Amino acid sequence: MSSTTIKYPSEEIISTFNVNKDFEYIILWMLHNNDRCRWADFKANPLNISQASLSKYLKLMIANDQILREKKGEYKITPEGRKHYIEIQLKDSLTEQLNYPPEVILRRRNYDHIILWMLYNNNVCKWSDFFEEPLSINNSSLSKNLGLLKASGLIDHDISLKEYRITKKGEAKFFSVLKRYDLDRQSILEEESKRIEVITDKVSKFFSEYEIESDEIKYRFLNIVLRLDYTQIENTLANENELNKIMLFLSLNHPDQYPDYISVTNFSLKYNIKPTTLKFFLEKIVKEEGYPIKFFELEVSNDITYYIQAEEKLEKLLNVIVEDHIRKFTYLNKLNKKEGVDNSEINALVELIANEICTNVFNENLKPSMNKFLPEFIENLAYKFESEKSLITQDDKTKGVIYQKFQNVFEVIQSFGTSEAASSASKPIDNEAYYFLHNRIFDTLDIIYLSKIDFFRIPEFKKAYFSKNSGFLSAIEEKMSKGSLSKASELLTDNIINLSDIELMILRDIIYTSKGELEDSLELTQKIIEKYPDEYVGYLFQSETYFLMGKFKDALSVVELGLTNAFDVLLITQKAQILISYDHSKAVETIDEVIEDYPENFALLRTKFLTVMTDKECCIGPIAAPRALIESLIDEYPDNFELKVLKGLLYIVNHQYQEAKNWIKESIKPDISENNPRIDIASYLIRTYSYLARGKFEKALKYVRIAQFHYPNHPISHIMTGLVHGFNIVYKFDPKKENKELFREGFKKAISMQQSEKKLSRYYQLECLILNETDGFDEAVNAIDKAIELSPEHFDIYNTKAHIYLALKDKQEEVFKFYDELYEKFPHEDKDIRKMKSFSHYSFGNLVEGINILEESLEIYPGSIGMLNNLAVFLSYSGRFDEAIEAIEKAIEIDPNEANLYDTYGEILLLANDYKGAIEKFVQALDMSPTGWFAFHSFLKLSKSYKALGMMEEARTCYEKAEILTEKVLPGKRKMYMEQLDEIIEELGKVPIQK
Repeated sequence: MSSTTIKYPSEEIISTFNVNKDFEYIILWMLHNNDRCRWADFKANPLNISQASLSKYLKLMIANDQILREKKGEYKITPEGRKHYIEIQLKDSLTEQLNYPPEVILRRRNYDHIILWMLYNNNVCKWSDFFEEPLSINNSSLSKNLGLLKASGLIDHDISLKEYRITKKGEAKFFSVLKRYDLDRQSILEEESKRIEVITDKVSKFFSEYEIESDEIKYRFLNIVLRLDYTQIENTLANENELNKIMLFLSLNHPDQYPDYISVTNFSLKYNIKPTTLKFFLEKIVKEEGYPIKFFELEVSNDITYYIQAEEKLEKLLNVIVEDHIRKFTYLNKLNKKEGVDNSEINALVELIANEICTNVFNENLKPSMNKFLPEFIENLAYKFESEKSLITQDDKTKGVIYQKFQNVFEVIQSFGTSEAASSASKPIDNEAYYFLHNRIFDTLDIIYLSKIDFFRIPEFKKAYFSKNSGFLSAIEEKMSKGSLSKASELLTDNIINLSDIELMILRDIIYTSKGELEDSLELTQKIIEKYPDEYVGYLFQSETYFLMGKFKDALSVVELGLTNAFDVLLITQKAQILISYDHSKAVETIDEVIEDYPENFALLRTKFLTVMTDKECCIGPIAAPRALIESLIDEYPDNFELKVLKGLLYIVNHQYQEAKNWIKESIKPDISENNPRIDIASYLIRTYSYLARGKFEKALKYVRIAQFHYPNHPISHIMTGLVHGFNIVYKFDPKKENKELFREGFKKAISMQQSEKKLSRYYQLECLILNETDGFDEAVNAIDKAIELSPEHFDIYNTKAHIYLALKDKQEEVFKFYDELYEKFPHEDKDIRKMKSFSHYSFGNLVEGINILEESLEIYPGSIGMLNNLAVFLSYSGRFDEAIEAIEKAIEIDPNEANLYDTYGEILLLANDYKGAIEKFVQALDMSPTGWFAFHSFLKLSKSYKALGMMEEARTCYEKAEILTEKVLPGKRKMYMEQLDEIIEELGKVPIQK
């Protein structure tokens, strides 16, 4: 049909569509008013629907039987589609008038606050309601904020009705949000009174039962109840009365009560609650993020802690006093400095604040406790001020002036957490550097690769194999996704009569695989292939089973057979997934060959991201490209939390641990979801790992405990135990808590629970790396050999074994024999094997042989930056400086953004006694990557260069930075590099860094 005969909606309808972006309605209008439409008709003027949106909604509507694709690129409405179109028109005609927020809320454009207001003050809202005046929230911002609010449990989304509602938790959040705005107090009080009316009967009964008569205690209790709803922790707490008792404990132990105090033991006896329950939930509510309430802890002694609720009267009084003193401190300090006097003593400021508080607010006996409490409280105040800058608008002139005045004030506050003894040079290094861990363990998470349950969820898959039984399918999908396999099996048994033969076999195989019964899965998938050779599902699922067993060649063989007999793009994604572990360069090629034909295919795009994230270059290269890819997927699928976890993993792979933790905290809220092991476990592991990499042992341990509490039978919960306690032995984060038994027991339990050989091999690989730093070579080799036995086709496992050998000069014969075996087993990994072999010669002192291998290899791989870099190093240690410079400059020409190349250049110049030139290159490398893996070595070499020039102060500064960074390098790796620096800088009066 030509575009000239196509009927398009009126200008009024199109104008509305341009605002609300109701693609479903506009597509149905087109197909209802035309016999059929082509793809190009929707993209043409006046609709101009983008390719991505058009592809998404056409697929969705085909899956919902609303439209039919008669032939490629041509669509027609179905009877179901006509019915739905009429329903939409009728519903729109009956739409009620909505209530909208006041101007004071609208003008700040805090979309999450606006959405909460709308959902609280209207029974329900649709997506399109937020597009209309006076809200006018754009599509991208709306998608992002609705997704975050849903992830936080603040709103619910009824997908079938396309409606949003506020949750109990959302209501609590809404009340706290109101207090940030300049609303009249009566309005806020009325809103809160609505909730108090709802809970009055329950609360009165509770007060009566436990004889609570003090109005102050009742008032504090109600203030907590308004913000902490039982629904937020009902998954882990037996009943609501238990929560009331916990809130009563917090209300009783308030600083106003001093010196009265009731201990956990006495409270438990008096109010009939288990001490362990009380302690656990106090820890969660008071110390964890993810709850719409915050408490500060005022510790008087090891046995006595009082609680101050944030945003309530006492905290506000503290804020006023602290802000006044800091303003005074800052202004007078500036004046004194002009007059040549420096009175910027932070401890004196804290003392002054504590004096006023304990004179006017607290009992004076609390002053020692207040001195300890204030620095953390002030830091929190600084953070709160920083995070709420966005609330200050151009219209709010008064607050604008205050903000300008407080710019410098809060710079002072934010410096409180640093040690007085720390040099200014070491502060950024200490704050930003990370400990070297081992991120391959993330490869074992259920969400990394597309699994059978993921394939099952894809609309195209459902349409091909499950065209009916939508209610049953939704129920069994939910059970399987959450790991409730026994309930999934019961559902399957109850519905066998309604399932076709192939439907039954598919569902049984998913359950077999989820249970780890992989041999049964192989047998069943073989039956599917034999019975339905023209269907791709048998090949896809059998390949997935082989993949989990670590049998990559078999997995590839089956998927290739499927591509020949029953081509489907999902087989391409599975092939790429296998190649990520077996031959990474071919994984990228596999995706790139078909991506143009399927530019909007979710499975393909997700797998493309995985190939980018697992590329070695992603660890050291720019993050922009992979980040753009995953963010585009998140924008397209805002309710897909697995994509959000993958973005967190991208930060981990790129060593951006603070960003990883913050992203997971904002978008997943694992502390309170507790209903999806795939998401929760991944979130806990990311948080644990991000804290541990930054040396925050106690915080890492906290998430280990949370994971074990919620998922005691999940192997990753125990891997986390082994990870945290293992690296505590390596790095001595807390020497008092070194516990080899917990480290070994964690791995032992995880290994006993895991059925996938591929995942088991990763467990042993991680254990091997920790053992190599703690128990020695033999224990480490024993563990890595088990990993190789379990996954003999995974080159990365062998790579780990090779690195273990590098530091042992008495193992030369064994290591070179090992390389010969690798050449035979993995000919496609020739490049990496050559590089490892040459480096082994170098580390064993065989420079000539190492150079020969690299020069020969560069004939085959002339663009290899790694080989050119290593050749430059080897040549420089042979005294061949001109050749070394030629090699490193060639590498820099290929990749001028690789910081390590400049470090190598500096090392060459240092060895050639060109100290000024060396300093220039080392500084360039560190400017590009101040905490890169090589940074500790760069600072040591900088120190040596400055010393050679007689610049002793600069040499000391660099040495101090090196000391900080060296603590964060694995001891074995540290030793390998530091043996090149035998000269101790005696003139600096420094203790040699431990090798």
